[in-house]
Amino acid sequence: MNRITTLAALSGLLVLPSIALAGIDVLPRIENGRIVTYAYDKDDAEVLGRSRVFGAELGEFPFPAGETEEPGFYTDATVGNLPAGAGIGYRILGGLRLWDEALGNFDTLAAVTMDLETAGGTEIRTTPNDLVSIVDGPIFGVVSGSLFFDAHPDYVLSDASAEGIYLLTISVWTDLAGINDSRPLFLVFGNEANEAQFDAAIAYAQNVLVPAPGAAVLFAAAIPFAMRRRR
Repeated sequence: MNRITTLAALSGLLVLPSIALAGIDVLPRIENGRIVTYAYDKDDAEVLGRSRVFGAELGEFPFPAGETEEPGFYTDATVGNLPAGAGIGYRILGGLRLWDEALGNFDTLAAVTMDLETAGGTEIRTTPNDLVSIVDGPIFGVVSGSLFFDAHPDYVLSDASAEGIYLLTISVWTDLAGINDSRPLFLVFGNEANEAQFDAAIAYAQNVLVPAPGAAVLFAAAIPFAMRRRR
């Protein structure tokens, strides 16, 4: 059974319809000397537009409780511009945050942490226990000679039973000389979360944490979050 959430309004100018999507990955590109991220729909092989907010639900089949490997990171010769041999890595920017339903924000440090596991679980980084520390992550994939890259870190909550909505903030970097890290990416994870609150958390991330661009870019960036559970 598919359960679809409608992301109602991202601004006074824009209301999105219900759209069911799956397989949304982070697509990194290099623009003006910086990594810039787009949302990529792997099912339809379609670039949806720039995005710095991505959503996923922990414990969705086939993943165990409190775990997922979405969003992944993807590029190929048709949609990206990263050269062969470019390594892609991440940095964790501060501790895991918990959605406060009453206040409608992510200002609270979560009581749990999240591991990011790559290289078959041999490379593990854990979110810090404060909101400001930075944890440098490893290169977790290299663009192939055919300009292909498809890597999915495992995101693992330290307590799978801790229900709620969590915010993980990261940046993406490359080992190419002279290329700056991406601006912060905001990954919103629901763990047995209330669907309406998940919508509100996504909208908050898109509207408050990311400076509002023009409506056209806003529409493209928001499309991935109309997709919810696929049972």
